[in-house]
Amino acid sequence: MKDHAIIGKIIGFWPTERALNGWIAAKWKPKGDVTLQLGPKGFFTAIFFCLEDKYRILGGGLYFFNSAGL
Repeated sequence: MKDHAIIGKIIGFWPTERALNGWIAAKWKPKGDVTLQLGPKGFFTAIFFCLEDKYRILGGGLYFFNSAGL
């Protein structure tokens, strides 16, 4: 899993799984499937089927969920 996952945290905001899935689809536009696991206090793990998606996202710069930093 470690090769296919990104662990993230949304600062000051804890979105629902549905909201975060929608944001990932709209902002990151992954080509493959993404499995999402929510953790405590805004942490989440996104597991990518396509490694290209993971590396594109990691190199994509800063991200914001509404006005909250990721």
